[in-house]
Amino acid sequence: IPADEIMEIIHANVGEGGISQFDLDTVKVPSGGGTAWEVPSLEGPQNVNVLEGIIIHWHDTRGYWKGEYAGGSDPPQCSSQDCKTGEGDPGGDCASCPYSKFGSAVKGEGQACKQSRSLYLVRPGDILPIVVVLPPTSILPMRKYFLRLLSAAAPTYAVVTRLTLGKATSGGGITYSVATPASVSNLSDTDIGAMKQYAENLKGYLRNVAEASQYEEEPHPFEESPNGGPACFGCGAAITPNVKTFSEHKHGRPLCQSCQKQEPKKLEFADD
Repeated sequence: IPADEIMEIIHANVGEGGISQFDLDTVKVPSGGGTAWEVPSLEGPQNVNVLEGIIIHWHDTRGYWKGEYAGGSDPPQCSSQDCKTGEGDPGGDCASCPYSKFGSAVKGEGQACKQSRSLYLVRPGDILPIVVVLPPTSILPMRKYFLRLLSAAAPTYAVVTRLTLGKATSGGGITYSVATPASVSNLSDTDIGAMKQYAENLKGYLRNVAEASQYEEEPHPFEESPNGGPACFGCGAAITPNVKTFSEHKHGRPLCQSCQKQEPKKLEFADD
């Protein structure tokens, strides 16, 4: 269906009210090391091992609850839809906020203000995307995948992406699930143009709404090493306080020296 016809169908069904992320079907990384996605459908929830589709949009978000978050429907005291500016208490600049720093969590070395990434994935045969919500443990693999697409000069809407689930165990013995992305096929130039137009049009209908369901996730398994000290955010290895401080200053999160070497280097441009 042409992109303009799709938008006419959407407008006819939702009017001027727009669509919230939470109006769309949401799929989350399962807890406890599960390897199947639970996907809503007309026939009820279905368990699938693979998600495939085109990522037309994505954004990082944050949510902060005072004290230890125990789940439920209570909205966060502060939230951000772009990981730049928080709204609520305390609000303001996320980068300088003490609750965005590692070590600010009530337990362990994690962040009191939890981060997640939302992917808008259009599957074959669907008009609207589903929202795949990634916890902190799956953000790094997705970031690396996006950088590989960047190296190939391919935007996310130019390829069909496959998402599978792997099982991992932290140094502290916590079993968790990790979303693993891979490119399945490239779109034709005509399809890329259509998906780009569709993505841009759909963004106008998406309303950013912060709700607690976005952040209901397991604690990060690498907040603390088995000996109780700081742990690498990437692999769970124990790190020294000096390495932790250096990595947080340079990379924004605690990483061991091995994981720091795998981090992409920042591009620097000379002044004209």
